[in-house]
Amino acid sequence: MIEDAPHLAGENVIYIDTQLKAFRSGKRQHEVMSQITAGLTDAEIRAAAEW
Repeated sequence: MIEDAPHLAGENVIYIDTQLKAFRSGKRQHEVMSQITAGLTDAEIRAAAEW
């Protein structure tokens, strides 16, 4: 587990998809999550959210 990383386990797919895209676009800022999502496509974000 990464200290201070947002805890997304148990959230629904739409919420996770939306939040990951917000980190990617810069609408939400977080040192770890913004870097992780920066290179992800919409399809990769959806796959992660569904997982």
